[in-house]
Amino acid sequence: MRWALALGGGALKGAAHIGVISVLEEAGLEPDIYTGTSVGSLVAAMAAGGARAADMARHAADLSTEILFDARQNALSLAYIGTRTMFEALGVESRLLRPTPNGIAPGLRLEEWIRERLPQRDPDRLRRPAIAVAADLQSGAAVLLGSARVLPVAPPPAVVSLPVRDMAAAVRASSSIPWLYAPKRIGGRMLVDGAVVSPVPVQAARLAGADVVVAVDLGYDNDQPQEVRGIARVLNRTLDVATRRLCELQLKLYADLVIRPEIGRVDLTDFHLIPELIERGRAAARQALPALLALLEGARPAAEAGAPPAEEAGTAG
Repeated sequence: MRWALALGGGALKGAAHIGVISVLEEAGLEPDIYTGTSVGSLVAAMAAGGARAADMARHAADLSTEILFDARQNALSLAYIGTRTMFEALGVESRLLRPTPNGIAPGLRLEEWIRERLPQRDPDRLRRPAIAVAADLQSGAAVLLGSARVLPVAPPPAVVSLPVRDMAAAVRASSSIPWLYAPKRIGGRMLVDGAVVSPVPVQAARLAGADVVVAVDLGYDNDQPQEVRGIARVLNRTLDVATRRLCELQLKLYADLVIRPEIGRVDLTDFHLIPELIERGRAAARQALPALLALLEGARPAAEAGAPPAEEAGTAG
């Protein structure tokens, strides 16, 4: 019996994943497979490479605005991008205006930060198999990035197996938040944030051969109803709503247990909340631990069990 830990996206909320992993460490539990989307791919790659929760917490404390936002535009160029974006959104072509970049930030500094902190960048040499999930911007397929040894040989429609030699590049691709970061090109594909197609990568875990899939869902801002103001917030909330519906469907189909840390709104610059987010992950994992232990002791593949609805745990704050 093989079990997988599927870590969902959520930007800075991903610190809660560290808390979940710390509880698993204390219980002497280690997944056979890790899958991750966006920030979940970073934590998955670190854990699969042998990093401990304490190591990841120290790395999280290093994060800063300068690392996340390596934008090269000044105020004037940002104003131009805003104007040009309006024309592009309306379908108005202009020979007088240059096209906008594919993202506000190239993400080079973030990728270097990831590269320096992964304990092992070669996916073939990880302690445990790890898969990072990204989205192919052109085909719309979910792209599974990792070692050829664990990727499905014949994935279903709209899923692509793409072996890589560098987990840092795979994590960067999986974390390419649309409009914020430029897409990452790997294997001739233009890849963006995996949350577009797989907010919590539970299907990837099944395709990698997991009999039991434990998911960590960090939730979305639309879980906290509030008035939405501003173009960027309207766009983000629209994506959140669509992603939430997709996430619920995939969790129902592929997850055996869902851990949901209680997290409200967290902005990309709320670095001071990282210790609290880790503790919220710990609280949710502790609450889910009895169900997890029971699941692992009496596990059988979801397909044989008729794929029952996923059990939920971990709503304690």
